[in-house]
Amino acid sequence: MNEHDLKHLLDEVKTARQMGVPPDAVSQSLRKLVNAHYQPALDFFLDCLEDQRQEWRAQCLVLVGLHYDLMGNEVALDKIRGVLQHDPDRQLRIKAAEMLALHSDWPDYALRSALENDPDNGVCFAACQAILELLGIPRMIIRDELARLYTSGIMPRMDDVKRIVDSVKSNRPPR
Repeated sequence: MNEHDLKHLLDEVKTARQMGVPPDAVSQSLRKLVNAHYQPALDFFLDCLEDQRQEWRAQCLVLVGLHYDLMGNEVALDKIRGVLQHDPDRQLRIKAAEMLALHSDWPDYALRSALENDPDNGVCFAACQAILELLGIPRMIIRDELARLYTSGIMPRMDDVKRIVDSVKSNRPPR
């Protein structure tokens, strides 16, 4: 698709959103925009992260997080951090933590804040996993450690992150 076609497609998606059309109804157009890595579409998707409708926020969070390289794009990362910190939907906060694990660097204040302060257990576990991934901890160790915390009824905290990191660095099993 050329620039003109992409602009027209984005305008159609914007109009659909303004008219209250759910994102599923324009999913084919959304896919074309992300597959083209059309920069104005990224700006639109980032704006959608603050939409009143959960389905638009959810769809655009995934589109931004999985289809664009956000390393160094602090505007985009801050929008995702905003979802993690303020979205009323726990699933979106969990997904935001996952997206930050893909694109952010440690330390990430929003992940630490979610780990320590989010009222939802699932969000705390997602933030802990994201932090451990950013710190380069192998996924198998992350999985095992989070499962151990979960089955013990323990909410993960920064002390747990430090313990896991220290045990990996010293090459001994976490306790």
